[in-house]
Amino acid sequence: MNEHDIERYLEYEKTFKTTSENTIKARKRDLYKFYDYYRKENYSDLKYCALDFFIDLVDNNYSNSTIQRILSTLKSFSSFLNLKPNPFEDISFKRQGKRLVENLSDKELEILLNIEDSNYDSKLAKVIFNFLFNTGCRLSEMINLKYDDINISKKRARVLGKGNKERIVFFTDKCKILLEDYIKERNELAIDDNFFVTKNGKALSVNKVSSIFSVYKKKLGFAKLHPHMLRHSFATHLVKSNLDIRRVQLLLGHSSLATTQMYTHLSLDKKIDAYILAHPHAKERELWVGKEQQLLQLREKMK
Repeated sequence: MNEHDIERYLEYEKTFKTTSENTIKARKRDLYKFYDYYRKENYSDLKYCALDFFIDLVDNNYSNSTIQRILSTLKSFSSFLNLKPNPFEDISFKRQGKRLVENLSDKELEILLNIEDSNYDSKLAKVIFNFLFNTGCRLSEMINLKYDDINISKKRARVLGKGNKERIVFFTDKCKILLEDYIKERNELAIDDNFFVTKNGKALSVNKVSSIFSVYKKKLGFAKLHPHMLRHSFATHLVKSNLDIRRVQLLLGHSSLATTQMYTHLSLDKKIDAYILAHPHAKERELWVGKEQQLLQLREKMK
C-alpha cells in the first residue's frame, strides 16, 4: 500500500464508476488517514495495523457512521488492489439505527422562505432557500447549476446529480417570481455561466452557502439550519401528501428506493392517529381532544 496505489484507486473510481466529487474527496481523506497511521506506527502486517486503527477510532469517539464509511472505503480499496487475504474482511461494526431525518417545521419554513430581501445578499439567500425547498436539490446540484440549465417560463431546471445522473426538477410560481427578480441583478454581476453567483459575480462555493445558512440560523433563532434540511422538508411534504414513493424517488434523484423510504416513517404517526380515532373499537373521537400524551403513548405501542 502506497500513495501511488491510493491515487490509482481514486482515479479508477472517478473515471470508471463515475463516483461524485464529494465522495472521492471523502474516500481520499479516509485512505490517507489510514495510510498516515500505517506509516507512523511502522507496522509490518496490514491486518494488525487495521485492527489497531479501528480500535483507535472507537477510543477517539468517532461516530458509528464515520467508522462504517472508512471501513467501507478501505474494503473497496483492498478489493481494487486484490489484496489476499483482505486485511479488512474480518472487521465489522454494529450498524447504527435509522438516522432521524431533520426537517423544518411549517412555522420555520414560513419564516425562512419569506425573509426580507432588501439587498443582493438577502435576495440571494431568499432565492436559495426557496429554490432548495421547491426542487429538493442537493447543495452540490444547486451550486453547479448553469444559467442555461434553468427554464424560467416552464418552471423547471435540469440538474446533474450523483453519478452524473441528470434529472428535471420543478418550482412554483412564487419561486419563479423570485428567480426572475434575482436574474435581473445576477446578469449585471456574473462573470461566468453559473446561475447562482455572489455579489462579486463569482460562482457560489459550498463554504459561501454554509455561511449564509449559519447567518440566518442565528438571525432567525433556529436550533438547526443547514441546506439538506430543506431537501428533507421537501421530501417529507411529498410523502405526507401521499405522493407515490417511486415518484418521490425520481424527484429526489435517489438511485435506490430504500433511500427514499426513510421518509415514509414520518407519516406513520399520522396514519396511527387516524386508525386510533377511526377504528370501530376505538373510543369516541371527542375523548382524545386535549389528550395528546395518551395518544403519543398509544402511537409508541403500535409501532
